[in-house]
Amino acid sequence: MKEPQVLSNECVSHGRHYWELKAKGIWDIAVAYKEITRVSSRTFGDNRLSWSISHLGDGRVFAYHAGVQENIDESLTPSWTYRRIGVVVDFHIGLITFSEAKDKKKTLTTASILNGCVLLSSAVVLAIGLASWYRYSLGRGPRYKEQHTDNFEPHIPDLILSIDTASPLINVSDDRLTAERVADRLPYPPHPDRFLSRPQVLSAQCVTSGSHYWELEVEGAWELAVALRSISRTGGNAQSSFGKNHKSWSLMQHQEGGGLAAYEGGVKTTLPRILRYSRVAVALDVREGTVIFYEVGPKLKQLHMFTPELKEPVCLGLGLYRSAKATIRKAYEVHRL
Repeated sequence: MKEPQVLSNECVSHGRHYWELKAKGIWDIAVAYKEITRVSSRTFGDNRLSWSISHLGDGRVFAYHAGVQENIDESLTPSWTYRRIGVVVDFHIGLITFSEAKDKKKTLTTASILNGCVLLSSAVVLAIGLASWYRYSLGRGPRYKEQHTDNFEPHIPDLILSIDTASPLINVSDDRLTAERVADRLPYPPHPDRFLSRPQVLSAQCVTSGSHYWELEVEGAWELAVALRSISRTGGNAQSSFGKNHKSWSLMQHQEGGGLAAYEGGVKTTLPRILRYSRVAVALDVREGTVIFYEVGPKLKQLHMFTPELKEPVCLGLGLYRSAKATIRKAYEVHRL
């Protein structure tokens, strides 16, 4: 090959396959037919025999196929300096998926980057392109993994809700992953951590360091927040309401299918966007002091970013209004490699 590119030594022609890599610098990761030309100066994605994502070294990521470029919105965390990338190939449904992956406790978790439906008619290989300064290695060995799941995202969140903080107007499911607004007050026992004046609940786990990604499925009139554990539980509206003080930062949908607003210190920022999907996420980086809210669809769409100074334990917070419901779908720490 004229370009600094390499193919894997094994081809696959049927079934479902998952490949995971670590890459740093300027790189392409691709899926290519084994018949791809070796003498052309074209790179992966410049032809109809390969599909690729390309990192330019400055944080920008693009998808390529048949010479067509598509910009990929920033995903999960603001930096792509060193990332673990997952590639799924499914011959049965003709699907190639590139993902930013996080492997924790042998459970794969991903944030979707690009989904492209293609007709896979012959054997394909994993392909890599490298340029200038780079670092590359296969993650956890160059073995193919068979995924016996429907969506290739098997994940049990390691974040649960704290029933001791739940307002009597919020019902928490037995698995502590779902919270739902109820009309009649529930007979929760007294607890100093319980919200009494607002229909809110916090996560049982709080964090003091690292980068974290929390994804939820939501419906109704809801509020997703990042809050200091020390936020008031019994104070007035400004003291205990998410986004109305300097101990919490929130994203709110005031009604199903309605507009969005971000809140910090009692200041409301109306967002020029209506959600198309029912999943939202928050990416929290304690060291950098960033709280970023996303809409989760085929790509992550950034909705709003806060830059607070986080010097205390930080929790996930939920506010639920008018028949609202929220379920934690993903929760994991994004390690800096």
